[in-house]
Amino acid sequence: MDYSAYESFLFPEKINIDIVYIIGVNTESDFHPFYVGQSSRHVGRFGDYLKPNFSAATDFKVGKAIEYLTNNGCKVEVKFRSSINRISDEKEIINSLNPILNTIPGYDYTKLQDEDDKKKY
Repeated sequence: MDYSAYESFLFPEKINIDIVYIIGVNTESDFHPFYVGQSSRHVGRFGDYLKPNFSAATDFKVGKAIEYLTNNGCKVEVKFRSSINRISDEKEIINSLNPILNTIPGYDYTKLQDEDDKKKY
C-alpha cells in the first residue's frame, strides 16, 4: 500500500500522564506561541479544538484561532510535555511567554443575549 498521502505521528511512550502544551504557528525561522494549556487527558485534549463548541469558551477561542490560521496558510503546531504539576507548570509557561489567547478573557455563553453578541467571539 502507498502511505504517501497519509500524515503520521508517534504515540507518546506514556499515554496516561498529565501534560502542559503550547500551540503556535511554526514558520521557517521560528515558533510563535499563541496559547498555553494543560490537561489530564493527554493528546485527547486537542480534539476539543478540532470541533470547538461555543458553550466551551476556551475550546471555541482556541479552535477558531486554529481554524483561521490554517485556512490562511499557517502551519499550526502543538508542543507538549509530561508534567508532574500541570497547573503550576502552565502558569509558569504563560508568565514567560504571555501568549495572546491566554490574555483574552472568556465569556459565559448563557449570558449572551443575541446573535450579535455571539458574533463578537
